[in-house]
Amino acid sequence: AVFFGREAPLIRTLDTLRRMEESGEQFFVILGASGSGKSSFLRAGLWPRLKRDDRHFLPLPVIRPERAAITGQSGLMESLESTFREQKAPKARADLRAILAKPEGIVELLIEMQANAQKRLGPGATPPRIVIGLDQAEELFGKEGTDEAGKFLDLLKRLLGQTAHDQPDVLTRMPRVMVLATIRSDSYER
Repeated sequence: AVFFGREAPLIRTLDTLRRMEESGEQFFVILGASGSGKSSFLRAGLWPRLKRDDRHFLPLPVIRPERAAITGQSGLMESLESTFREQKAPKARADLRAILAKPEGIVELLIEMQANAQKRLGPGATPPRIVIGLDQAEELFGKEGTDEAGKFLDLLKRLLGQTAHDQPDVLTRMPRVMVLATIRSDSYER
């Protein structure tokens, strides 16, 4: 509840994220040694500030991949379910699972989420950029949970990898997404 002592790095990071939001950049890594406070910086420092800047950002609850990046206790499903519940548009986990199974399911869900946020901001407002937080992102490349990790990385690739040459009809309705990931420096190579 009380996070202090890193105001300068927080301000620099928030400025960088705002520039990224304007330029369309999509991926930001917080890299540091084990125990250096990356998770605290992300969860207690950045996340509350991004939530307060709801005209520009829609941060989903932070995902911790562990062994189940999608279905785990702090996986993608929990993050999506929690956000829809917070938006007063709850979705059952079974429905989320069925939608995610479709090729463009993640796109469909995030577009709906962005539209919900835009409605709250009022007519003519630009939809806020969805921010997906990954704490301990190196877990996506571990030996355990590789099936879900691979599927999760495919979903991120779908969200971040669209270009005008790919599928123009899909591109026009792609959600605006940014990923913030913490990675231990000793796992960065992997």
